[in-house]
Amino acid sequence: QNTKHLYSVPTNFKYDTPVHQLNHTTVRDVMHLLELLEKGSRNEDIAQRAMLTTQDCVMALRILNWQQDDSLFRSMLPLGAQVAYKHGLGARNLGAAGLFYSSAKPKAILTVMTDQLIVKNQSLHPDASYMITQIAKMVWGYL
Repeated sequence: QNTKHLYSVPTNFKYDTPVHQLNHTTVRDVMHLLELLEKGSRNEDIAQRAMLTTQDCVMALRILNWQQDDSLFRSMLPLGAQVAYKHGLGARNLGAAGLFYSSAKPKAILTVMTDQLIVKNQSLHPDASYMITQIAKMVWGYL
């Protein structure tokens, strides 16, 4: 609500554009960032490794907790499940990354990225979305 995007998502990419031209972030990068934010929210030395303060890390996690779109990680979880996450949607991919909390404590980091979701001019985004929700449900079941 009332989100203002400073830049628009490029629309001139075709679905078969090589992924290296679209994204340079790996699953490991995203998981490392989430881990730094979580640990940095409790430890100033760790926050400084990411060139942040503890307050920056706390605010970043708070913002991730404000995610209102429940179509991926939260859609199959119990009401009130706490997940600080962000998702991304592209013409050829779908992904989500976040921290799962239990009893107000971080318990797991999950990052799921998909690619090549267009096959014979048919979108597999709904299938990828369902897969991501099921993985999130399995992770929650282990907490």
